[in-house]
Amino acid sequence: MKKGLAITIIICAILFVIGGVLIAIGVVNGGAMMFNIDYKNHKITSSKNAELISGNEDVDAFTEFDIDVDAAKVTIVKGDSYNVTYKLYEQSKVDISVESGKLIIKRKAEKNNFNFGFFMDNVEPYIQITIPEDAEIKDGKINSDAGSVILSDLDMNNLSLNVDAGEINLSDCSLNELTIEDNAGSVTFDNLTAKKANINTDYGDINVNDSEIEDLSADLDAGDLDIDMSKVNNLEINVDYGDVDVKLIGEKADYEFNVKVDAGDIHVDGANVGNKYISNEGKDKKIKIDADAGDVDIDF
Repeated sequence: MKKGLAITIIICAILFVIGGVLIAIGVVNGGAMMFNIDYKNHKITSSKNAELISGNEDVDAFTEFDIDVDAAKVTIVKGDSYNVTYKLYEQSKVDISVESGKLIIKRKAEKNNFNFGFFMDNVEPYIQITIPEDAEIKDGKINSDAGSVILSDLDMNNLSLNVDAGEINLSDCSLNELTIEDNAGSVTFDNLTAKKANINTDYGDINVNDSEIEDLSADLDAGDLDIDMSKVNNLEINVDYGDVDVKLIGEKADYEFNVKVDAGDIHVDGANVGNKYISNEGKDKKIKIDADAGDVDIDF
């Protein structure tokens, strides 16, 4: 990473934290708990007493889902039927329907509006989707402006997640192809099985635990990558600012290595190999890591 870019990222991170502290102070001292930004009409409106509305809807069976929300935690759980429950801000209401076997949850507000709330008293807006234990979900897509996405115990073909600000947690899921875009927030996998996973994050860490992924690629602007006790056949990582810590299940001799760091050190099985490590060329399994600023540790 160029020195100027590293400094810029650090300054932005500091300003982000300062801004969050100032906003929190304002809310505590009687400021608005929720505001709405209207990009189209160039207006910002707020509410000191933002209230949550609740809903509970049984829906038809579905094999796909397409979810588009602005400020809500999204979860999918197993139960006895197909159902959607929610608690949302009035400005964040959604339309819920099933069309041609696809569950569609769509925000009612225009896309050029952005709602943001401060979740006080442990009250967080959410959308919870319930599916039967034997449900077969093939494909899914979730787009969220603000709010975490928590998914578990899913067996799917393709899953696409796009989150502007919020954490993504996947556990005990089996996927063919996974695509993640997360502008600000951590991404965590626990016991994930996937043939292909592609992750892009602007600001946030990526954690992969006890997982098995054939092809894993990740691009991080600012954040650490931690892969722990996982099987990965092909690993391609690009990091602008952050450390990479990889603990793989397998044999070092089976991998081709192409690892480069502009500012930092590389350690392979505890040995410092400098800032460039190329080895075992021609092997079927490959590890390619390019880091601008940060240390890289690889262990087997």
